[in-house]
Amino acid sequence: MADQQAYQVKVEYEPTGETYSRFAVDTNQAAAEQQIAEKLPTEPGSQHSRVVSG
Repeated sequence: MADQQAYQVKVEYEPTGETYSRFAVDTNQAAAEQQIAEKLPTEPGSQHSRVVSG
């Protein structure tokens, strides 16, 4: 079992182009981004957001 770590994931709010950060605990950055991406559509106000890599 790989160690889990907190990763910072950048999220862009598409209507304004603003970016904000979310944190997810997972085994790597890609998995953390996936986790955030899956949750975004269910969170209020986040339907227009997308995860940006990098």
